[in-house]
Amino acid sequence: MAKKGALPDRAALIKEIAELKAEQKFSRHGQNISGVVSVSKELIKYGAIAAIFYFIYLSIAVLAGQTTFASIGITILGNVTLSQSVAWIFGASGMIYGVNERRLRKKTVAKFQPRITELEKLIDAGRSSSTLTLKGDTNPEDL
Repeated sequence: MAKKGALPDRAALIKEIAELKAEQKFSRHGQNISGVVSVSKELIKYGAIAAIFYFIYLSIAVLAGQTTFASIGITILGNVTLSQSVAWIFGASGMIYGVNERRLRKKTVAKFQPRITELEKLIDAGRSSSTLTLKGDTNPEDL
């Protein structure tokens, strides 16, 4: 190691410069790869969307001028009013919400049931079981 204030030798400087150039080259290479990957991702995403619309166009072009089951379905959908559409959307979304809430409730009950049973037995050791299932449903034997 050189003394403080002394100039470093020429070989050490050349080695440091070579290392810095190699590091810069590696960094540029990584940035180039990152750019190619990001452009490829966008091309795939928007290419897939364009392909979907192209295939929809082809399917409509084949049916153009022909009376088919598809035209009957379009006629039926054309007669549906906005209020009926909104009612169907709200009804379906309400049912989906209810099913998801029920599933979540059963999952939560199953998660906490062993702990609750343990705490109830600590309070009253002679307590009898309600014979509900782990998910909180009625025991099938009771039906």
